[in-house]
Amino acid sequence: MKIFVVVIFVLCFFSLTACNAKETAKDVGDAGNSLAKTVDDTINRENTK
Repeated sequence: MKIFVVVIFVLCFFSLTACNAKETAKDVGDAGNSLAKTVDDTINRENTK
């Protein structure tokens, strides 16, 4: 019975995740871009010293 409840929970979780996947992917992409920019800025700063 416990396994059944877990399966239901996982299915609900994945259906919610699927709805939010586009927005989440966008957020992750934005975060990745800002992180890459920070790294680039840091490298540039080190190189110009």
